[in-house]
Amino acid sequence: MDKKDSGDLTGLLSVMVMRDASDLFVTANARPTIKVDGQYHPIGDDPFSAERVSELIFAVLTPEQAEQFRRDLAVDLGLEYPKVGRFRLNLYHQKGAPALVARFIKHEIPGFKALGLPPVVRKVAMAERGLILVVGGTGTGKSTTLASMIDYRNTNRAGHILTIEDPIEYTHPHKKSLISQREVGIDTHSFEDALKFALREAPDAVLVGEIRDMHTATQVLRLAETGHVCLSSLHANSASQALDRVQNLFPQSAHKRIRQDLAGMLVAIISQRMVFTHSGQRVMVPEIMMNTPYIADLIEKGETGKIKDAMSESDDDCQTFDDALIKLFEAGKISREEALRMADSKINLSVRLSADNSGYNPMQSDVIRLEKVWRSPSAKFDRYKWMSITAHERCQTIWPDLASGLAKAIKVGLQERGYQSYEPKEGVAPPPIDFFFAFSPKSKTNGAGKKPVMTTASLLMHVKDQKSGEVVWRLSATMNMQDTSLTQQELSIEISKLLASLPFSG
Repeated sequence: MDKKDSGDLTGLLSVMVMRDASDLFVTANARPTIKVDGQYHPIGDDPFSAERVSELIFAVLTPEQAEQFRRDLAVDLGLEYPKVGRFRLNLYHQKGAPALVARFIKHEIPGFKALGLPPVVRKVAMAERGLILVVGGTGTGKSTTLASMIDYRNTNRAGHILTIEDPIEYTHPHKKSLISQREVGIDTHSFEDALKFALREAPDAVLVGEIRDMHTATQVLRLAETGHVCLSSLHANSASQALDRVQNLFPQSAHKRIRQDLAGMLVAIISQRMVFTHSGQRVMVPEIMMNTPYIADLIEKGETGKIKDAMSESDDDCQTFDDALIKLFEAGKISREEALRMADSKINLSVRLSADNSGYNPMQSDVIRLEKVWRSPSAKFDRYKWMSITAHERCQTIWPDLASGLAKAIKVGLQERGYQSYEPKEGVAPPPIDFFFAFSPKSKTNGAGKKPVMTTASLLMHVKDQKSGEVVWRLSATMNMQDTSLTQQELSIEISKLLASLPFSG
């Protein structure tokens, strides 16, 4: 960095942009430092004194902002330099001296595909009403995802979109929608004040930059309740933690009501984390929790600990972090080690990755496609010796041949994993471990008057500990039913490959 560029904030920000850095850190008695792809790089030759940092900061503050900084010892603001870019600044004090962190806000708003968000986010962004939350840690791209959702709605739907931000990070041009962007400290005194009058401004959609306190949360829920769609962000590591955090903003006496409100008004929660690719760049890993009827019931009951399992079992566009990591791994973007490092459940993800490396690639099988697999981290499979095999009663009644064939194939697969299958005998009690399976064929009709032909079947399996009543392993897959020439031996081979994700006995 040239000496002439190091004396003012514009020069530092210019270097930040040229180096494609996301953040700039300026603090007393240290060299300015930029963050590029998660790595920190000092710039310049000499540390900045406290006086120099103070000069940099107060040179860009208005009199009102300077007074707020002196009074509150911290302030957020947005800065834009026409030939440099737009930045979000947080000014604060440490060890009695001013300091700053600047975040570079790129002008172009990335689309969902560029962010790595699944197609269901389009449906979420176009919701008629309700609450949409984007959650994650600092630097996980929450603001960018919210901006992308607003831009998608602005591009595809007429209406009035109101944003309340501190500060404004992305500027939105008027497209199909009319956009009103209000910045706290410039256009309104606070989130609470802006939200008080939001209904009078007749918006169809409202973006609230962040839910920080009970007052903001109350107004956001009120907007969602009155038929508006409201988007906001929250610091939380997952969907279930976000729900707990919103509830805990309120006193204990209000928790039941807040859970009822969330269960009824929530559209979705998008949780975000960042992982490193093979090249050292960062990509986003999204968890998508759609508010299905079952998940809404769990929210109302306060059983947020069961939500992750509900997402794993859901067919309604939910996606867990581990699902997203598997997709990135299979696409060759991240390593196995990075996937396991960031996994919600290292055991479960390891099982799924092992299934992929066991000589069986379920994504390429012509017969069975593995969809999801889950294993309880507390299950003691080494203690399980015997299993009974049970088919869903409806499957045995309507498709007895297929049920019988699958039961035989499962028996072979269990034996290969070290388990003994229980044969019902008089006077002999069944084992406490049951292997349950069910399937639901789908059919199509090729022409009028012709008999429907089965095309695929959804296959569900789980292992249940009858003593505790808990499911300790579950799997979902899709079977290709169009190849009717499959022999029992071939079916057994396919099922054995599928059961590679089941831990060995003993």
